[in-house]
This record gives sequence, C-alpha cells and structure tokens, in this order.
Amino acid sequence: MSYSIAEQLNILKNPDRPNAKVYIDCIFTDFIELSGDRLFGDDPSIIGGVVFIDRNPVSIIAQLRGRNIEEHVKYNFSMTHPEGFRKSLRLMKQAEKFYRPIICFVDTIGAFPGKHAEECGQAAAIANNLMEMMCLEVLYNRVFPTARYACSRRQCIPACSRAVRGAARKFL
Repeated sequence: MSYSIAEQLNILKNPDRPNAKVYIDCIFTDFIELSGDRLFGDDPSIIGGVVFIDRNPVSIIAQLRGRNIEEHVKYNFSMTHPEGFRKSLRLMKQAEKFYRPIICFVDTIGAFPGKHAEECGQAAAIANNLMEMMCLEVLYNRVFPTARYACSRRQCIPACSRAVRGAARKFL
C-alpha cells in the first residue's frame, strides 16, 4: 500500500500511533531494560535491552516518542542527547560481545540541537556510533515504524510483529 506525502505526515502526527515501547511490549516477551551510558547519565528518549524471540536473546534499541505533552517532554520530543547515542553504542557492543542480533526501532526527528548537547560531545557521539556500527560483527536490522506500520494500533502491531519476527528468524 502506498501513501501520499500528506497521508504519511498525518499518520506520523497521529497521537494514537504506537511508540516503540508499545511495539516492544506487544511483539516480544521478557523485555529486560538496560539503561545509562556508563559515562554521564541516561537518556529517556532511547530505550534498549534484551528481548527473546523463540527463547533466543535479541538486543533491542529504540527511540521513544511521546503521545501527549507530558511524554513529549519526558522523551525530549524523540531528540536524542549524547547520552542516548553512547547508551545505544554500549548496547550494540554488548550485543556483539554475547553474539546477539540487534533490532533497532528508528522513530526520531533528529538529534537534540541544544548548546548543552554540543558541549557534551554530540557530534563525536554520533560519529563514533556510525564508525562502530560499520564494524559490528553481529547482524542488525532497522525498523522504521512510520507509514508502513503507523496505522491504528490494532492493525500495525501484527504487521510490524510479522516483519520483525521474520527478520529476526533470519538472524537466529
């Protein structure tokens, strides 16, 4: 199914659109959340940890978007701080150490553009992530829960679940 640009924008702005946490809770079992970058702090706009698919561990890294103003503020409007980039890199390196495939849910408008983020090494954190991701020795897959899966919760969770589980089974 193909959507026009206007339809895609309306879907993306829909406050009832599931965020990554909803996908994780509905698709996977036994989510074990891991937090912090082990250097400065934790970025709540990035959620990550270990899930199980058919009793096999898989690492999950996802960007969270809020559905109301309180959640938007909590998750910084899905704009990642340097701590979030370092946290995601830590989770990717941990997955590599334990030979777990990685699934990333990408749902963001970009990195946080503030002065504090630049002072904390935002550019270096992004560049380091890109460099390290090119050298990962585990399989990883990216899921973009936008127009393809971003419909009503009842419709999109099964569609996204089939896509994620199908991709993960190729890894395992």
